Order: sequence, then C-alpha cells, then structure tokens
Amino acid sequence: MTRVCIVGNSHVAALRNGSARIAAEFPDIEATFFGVPGRWLRSVKLVRGHNGTPGSLAPADPEHRAFFRKMSGGQDRISVADYDCFILVGLELSIFRWLSFYYQMRHEPFSFEVGAPQILDADTFADCRGRIFEGTAGSTVFKGLQEVGATSISLCPQPMPVSSILDEQKSWQILFQHEDVDLVESAFREDLLRGFPEAARVFWQLDLTRSGPLLTDPRYSKWYCGEGMPQTGRQGDHQHMNADYGAETLRAIYSELAGCSDLLTPRLDPQESDPSRGAAHILPAESVASASVAG
Repeated sequence: MTRVCIVGNSHVAALRNGSARIAAEFPDIEATFFGVPGRWLRSVKLVRGHNGTPGSLAPADPEHRAFFRKMSGGQDRISVADYDCFILVGLELSIFRWLSFYYQMRHEPFSFEVGAPQILDADTFADCRGRIFEGTAGSTVFKGLQEVGATSISLCPQPMPVSSILDEQKSWQILFQHEDVDLVESAFREDLLRGFPEAARVFWQLDLTRSGPLLTDPRYSKWYCGEGMPQTGRQGDHQHMNADYGAETLRAIYSELAGCSDLLTPRLDPQESDPSRGAAHILPAESVASASVAG
C-alpha cells in the first residue's frame, strides 16, 4: 500500500471531492487529505520527534487544526513517518502570484502593455525570477516537511482560472491582447521549477481540463462549496474547481505514482533516521513581491 499525503489550501477540496470516484481504480494507494483555506498554512509549526525520529507538521492556530481534522478524518497534524510521499496542492503556487511579480517588476519581453516601462535591468530581473514563490504557503510547507524528515515532496500548482475571467477582469483582457500567452505560461512553469529545485515532481495541469494557454475549461469550474472548506463556490469564482477536475487530476497523479518508485520515500527506520537528512538548500525567505491570491 502506498500512503500519500495531500496537503493544500482550498484548492485541495476539489481533489478530495473527486477522490471517491477513482479510488477503486487504485486499490494500492491510500490518500489522506489535509487542508486550510487561504494562506494560513504559512503559520504551520514543526513538532520534533523523540531521539531524532521524524516529527510532524501542524497549523499553529487551533481553528486551522480543526480544518485538518475535518479534511483528514480526525488527524490534526501531518506525521511524516505515516506517508510514503507528499503532494502540495495550490498554496499560492499560482499564475496569479507570478503575474503580480511581472506587473510590479516587469522587463522585456514581459511588459504587458505596449511601451510599458522596464523597471528592472535584465540581470536583476533574472535573479528575482528564482524567488517569486518565496514566502508562499507552498514554500513554508515544503521547507517544514523537509525539516521534519520528508524526502519526497511533489507539487500540484493551483489550476489556471476558468476562461470566463476574460469577460470580467480587464487585466486579463490586456494580457491576452498584448502578450504571447504561451510564452507567459512557459515562463511561469520555469520559474516555479527554479523556486523548488528539490521537488520530486511537478504535476502540471492536465490538457484535458484546459481551454487553452493560461485557462481552464469552464466545465471544471466549482459552483458549490467544497466539503470541509468555507463557501468559495460562487458565481464569478474563476479559480476554484469541482470534483470532475479533482478526479481527473488525481487519476493522473495516482497513475504516475503507481509506475514510478522514485517518487516514494524509502521506508524509515525510527532508530536510524535523521530529520536533517536530505534537507535542500532553499533561497532566502524574503519575498520579492507580495500578491493577493484567493484560496
């Protein structure tokens, strides 16, 4: 049995809601879901094990631990020794975070408006690109899991917004009018990889859920409240997806896990394990740009 820990913000609800649909297809995979809405997982705390054994990760706030218990079926912390691999979902690892950086720090060819000023020189701009995702909940949880002994951590970034965003947000209309959106998406992917060089894998959004570059097919939009999360399924919510999206995403993730032993953590011997083993070099924690990311 492969034990999978899936942790995220409100975007993890789509995967959890879709998990029952595909469970029978993967009898050898057992998944546990942990989630706290918004960016609150930036405040997770480490709980060390005894005698150098792997520890656990838990929200610092009691209300947020209650979200963990509801999503996971009773657990208020992530005990690293209980799982073979970890997948981080959403957690501000999104195109919205990326676009906020480029709007503030733009440099050719990412100007977003014809004739817009270049704020940074090319060298500084290139250096900053590797730090776009610092300070996010994803970065906090990733480093926290490493510190308590996790060695196989993959990412599942927040899905692209549904295409209706083009009807309602002027900034996205300008983006599609003036930019090569294929180039924008490829740069987003490149910069996410730069920010997490120690990630075991990045599970990019499936083409079948897409309507084109930077956009999700509206059929996967979430119009109802995700179980265990506050109300986010409202008309005009371009970012949250439904159980159909969750089922398709999990099917792809589980299929890859089933065929790739490299994504799994070696079984730990509590007498010999050292939580500091495999710790990655992470860039400084200061965020180069702030962003308002829903969910």
